[in-house]
Amino acid sequence: MEAIREIIEGSEPLLLFLVIGIGFLIGQIKIYGFKLGVAGVLFAGLIFGGWCPEGDRPFSIAHQIMQIGLILFVYTVGLTSGSGFFASLKKRGLKFNIALLFSLVIGAAATLIIGLAIDLQTGQIAGVFCGGLTNTPAMAAVTEFMGNSGIGDVTDPAVGYSMTYPFGILGGLLAFQIFAWVYRKPLREEKGKAELAAREKSNLVSASFRITNQKIIDRAIGELEIRQKAGVIISRLRHDGKTSVPTKYSVLHANDIVNVVGTRINIDRAGEYFGERSEDKLEQLGGSITMRRILISRKELSGISIEHLGLDRHFNAQITRLRRADVE
Repeated sequence: MEAIREIIEGSEPLLLFLVIGIGFLIGQIKIYGFKLGVAGVLFAGLIFGGWCPEGDRPFSIAHQIMQIGLILFVYTVGLTSGSGFFASLKKRGLKFNIALLFSLVIGAAATLIIGLAIDLQTGQIAGVFCGGLTNTPAMAAVTEFMGNSGIGDVTDPAVGYSMTYPFGILGGLLAFQIFAWVYRKPLREEKGKAELAAREKSNLVSASFRITNQKIIDRAIGELEIRQKAGVIISRLRHDGKTSVPTKYSVLHANDIVNVVGTRINIDRAGEYFGERSEDKLEQLGGSITMRRILISRKELSGISIEHLGLDRHFNAQITRLRRADVE
């Protein structure tokens, strides 16, 4: 084992990728339906950090590598959570954030009081608090602050963090398990509703209908609010043998053919709304109307609703599908 340790100690890239690889394998181990996932890498790091025989130096990597890892971690968390962060504030986010802030204040006070009572160093107390919350960026910030200010030992936060991080992970999993057991029936119902909603939001299909419903004849598409009422979008309109891309000002006439896009459930219901199913395949008739898949890469379009883009006015075009995170 000493020879293996010497080989690892002599190569920082080998140490780094060993921790990542072994941590990934640890994260894939399932115990009662739970697995650590990417948190397994942190546990592997704790194991390698504790592998230090008496008289030897502990494993270490360059400070620059630690900073790059932290930057990538925060960046990817922002990418996955940022899109829903501000949207959640508009719903129940304020109530949840107040409850979270209250919990953090109570937890910080309890950690400080108990830490001082058992004579822990200030850096260790901060590390214990960060580890209990599994908050790696906070621990890095405390370490950076102590290193720049010269207050205490810069290794104290990492020591406190490593002692409480496993309990933060395992405690959270245990809490979820208890919650799922106590509320197992409501959870099953909620899971069923979520799966049904996911199915309704995916598997988009297209179909053609002939306009025979007297309630929508000679009325504009915008006036009918078809997207809200029928759950489908009209992508093509055929009137008097001519196929066009409709706008909200387009008027539906008797025996017009419309091609609509929506989920299978809404397509099945759309027959009652429009009139009757048609075998005409407007998307296969050719002509000047074509379909394009376009990747949104312009930053200035981020956060703008489709309605405000005004594609019908500027390009006589219609968005019928939006793919985000592999979901249409």
